[in-house]
Amino acid sequence: MIRLRMRIRRWLGALAARRTPAESAPALSAPVASTQAAPTQAAPTPSAARPPKRAFARGPFEAEGLRLALNPYGAYALREALLSRPAARVVADGRVWEPQTLALIRARAAQGGDVVHAGTFFGDFLPALCGGLREGARLWAFEPNPDSFALARLTARLNGLSALELRHAGLSDRHGAGRLRVAGPDGEALGGMSHLVEAAEDAVGTAEVPLLRLDEAVPADRRVAVVQLDVEGHEAAALRGGAALIRRWRPMLVLERFETPELLEEIAPRARYRQVGEVEANAVFAPLGEEV
Repeated sequence: MIRLRMRIRRWLGALAARRTPAESAPALSAPVASTQAAPTQAAPTPSAARPPKRAFARGPFEAEGLRLALNPYGAYALREALLSRPAARVVADGRVWEPQTLALIRARAAQGGDVVHAGTFFGDFLPALCGGLREGARLWAFEPNPDSFALARLTARLNGLSALELRHAGLSDRHGAGRLRVAGPDGEALGGMSHLVEAAEDAVGTAEVPLLRLDEAVPADRRVAVVQLDVEGHEAAALRGGAALIRRWRPMLVLERFETPELLEEIAPRARYRQVGEVEANAVFAPLGEEV
């Protein structure tokens, strides 16, 4: 293990010369009607900074069955089995996954406040989001898939993310346990597409995972500026579990595959949330009168 850490440190030395890509909050596209299907996942823009070739390093982690990937924001732990997933493939290529979404969240976080990030996968957002926080702010991250959580935790260690609170749990409207589908019928790891299923479904390819309510996971005195959810269809339950937090702090909401905006009127009527645009595959909501 000591030798492995030494090899990792040598690879991370390459990061010292890297600079975070210049960015500003992206212009949001106009919102679409809630009856429309979510847009196809967009690939990173060509303008995203690209490091030199062979950003996907095969040396230091091979003995552990892992790979080390580098992009302009940091270093990431990956498994080759995940390279069929778009986010993993993009990061392994040395690029940034959803760069416009990251720029939007970082711009909001720069004004102060914590960020909630659910659906962490292997940690592809972690270095960028932690790097965008103001002093004293925290990133509250949640990942229920056991293998993805282990990779995210290693990604956090590789980058020394001291402002991170990473939990092995899924966000929901209840506290307890749930079943997460982590593999497809052919046994292929679902990675970031893992999703909660009903207990009565076939248990093959599933894992029991802890569930938390956001209102319990984040202390009430922590001001939250952004809630970003990529929880594969479980957004409504996660929002209900964070209703008190949303009413208290009125954060910007960045939600993937969210087609029930009327829920926001139910859980935070005084905030009068409205969709202000879309960025990549995410719908962006803000309280009435607040600019994004």
